[in-house]
Amino acid sequence: MDQTRQAGRLFLIVVILFLTGSFILSIFASNEDILQLYALNALFISLFCMYVPALSFMKAHPDIDYGRNRITFSQTMLSILLGISAFLLSTGIGGFMSLLAETLGLPEMTAPLPRMQGWRAIASVIVVCVVPAIAEEQLFRGVLLNAWRPFGRRKAILLSSVLFALMHGDPVAIPSVFALAWLLGSLSYSTGSVYPSMTLHMTNNFIALVLNELLLQNSSLADSPAVSTGEALLTCSLYTCIGLLFTIINYRKLVLSIRRSREEQAGERPPEPMQTPPSSDEGNGQKALTLPVVISLVLLLGLVALYFFSMTGKIALQFTGK
Repeated sequence: MDQTRQAGRLFLIVVILFLTGSFILSIFASNEDILQLYALNALFISLFCMYVPALSFMKAHPDIDYGRNRITFSQTMLSILLGISAFLLSTGIGGFMSLLAETLGLPEMTAPLPRMQGWRAIASVIVVCVVPAIAEEQLFRGVLLNAWRPFGRRKAILLSSVLFALMHGDPVAIPSVFALAWLLGSLSYSTGSVYPSMTLHMTNNFIALVLNELLLQNSSLADSPAVSTGEALLTCSLYTCIGLLFTIINYRKLVLSIRRSREEQAGERPPEPMQTPPSSDEGNGQKALTLPVVISLVLLLGLVALYFFSMTGKIALQFTGK
């Protein structure tokens, strides 16, 4: 069986583990301690359900690099800048979706973030920023994206991005998460390295964590009067436009920098982003929607449906911080 089909089976296993683990955590975990909830999520969901299966697949197929091409310090800094602009972009898109949900009378389902106070600040960064970024990027952009390269650039990025977005469950957040996932996939595909996407992912989560803490510490901001719909639309538009502009600029700078580094390492030869089987941007005509992938999509769509019905109040659903 070729690696594309095996990657589909791998993801189906991950989805089953993810749904089972989330269900178990929803029963036994307490929502009173948010940090504990995120720590359990990082341990059982990110590490056990995602990272361990990804490492197992990599060990079974050692002939592929899986994006483990290191980057320089300056490229890491560019990845952080790209993460900042991507945060603005995804926040703008998420703002539009929140306004739509509010118009439809749907409540917010976003899980609260842990506080950054004392030793909890370091623990929060680890369980909210570091562990999820490493585990999710290694699975989606390291293993799945590269195993699906024979499908072609567009299909591989699209499929991994859709699955990544659906796995987050919240229907209001799916568009912003999908936009971020597409950026992460394009970055990994173009640079041949998973480390820029890991850095971007960590930066995005870290900004959200810090802003949440600043908002909670500043009671005047937390208790500020609600803005009008027009003001909210303008703010979301500014976030989206500014984020998109700087995301394009930073993305091009980063990709160009990494490609130049690859050219310097390889002399005058064209850069070889990854040691993968021959493939082109158009793909080889293989069907991306294999049976395991279709089953995974159905299961994840069921998860999204559960979130939606919970938002409408038809069912009660306890969330585990994912």
